[in-house]
Amino acid sequence: MLDDDGEVLVRTNSRARGYRNQPSETAETFGRDGFLRTGDIGALDEQGRLRIIDRKKEFLIDESGHNTAPAAIESALKSVCPLIGHVCLVGDGRPYLSALILLEPPELASDPRAAARVADAIERLNAAGDPRERIHRHMLLTAPWLPGEELTETLKLRRKRIVEKHADAIAAMY
Repeated sequence: MLDDDGEVLVRTNSRARGYRNQPSETAETFGRDGFLRTGDIGALDEQGRLRIIDRKKEFLIDESGHNTAPAAIESALKSVCPLIGHVCLVGDGRPYLSALILLEPPELASDPRAAARVADAIERLNAAGDPRERIHRHMLLTAPWLPGEELTETLKLRRKRIVEKHADAIAAMY
């Protein structure tokens, strides 16, 4: 079952009934209806099959309250522009989405042709997507993101750390 915000909810006899002596954590995790709140965001296809598309805690909520699953947009942008090695959408509590982009190799960030290709890819992606999920500003970064720092050991984004480390660059986009 999917909750209103797309979170995958599960109810089965084989799961725990809650946290021992921690009623508030139990209520948060299991909810009033007894469904386990997985923290995964899902979508059902035409045949009713579930596809996990993001983690709920990874959502960006803009200042108008719109929830955006950044991983889907980041992945789409990388597929449209193969020069992009990593992209991190930002915009939590902000009026619009922006992107921090790291090209492969990072030295390409100083090449105007590479910058133009990225801008073109963002334009094409914006034209095809939800208007509330358009990337309004972006910044090409030149320092690589490293495992253990901005990336996990499996090269997934450590979004919180990226936002903290690049706070000045993010502020400049707003």
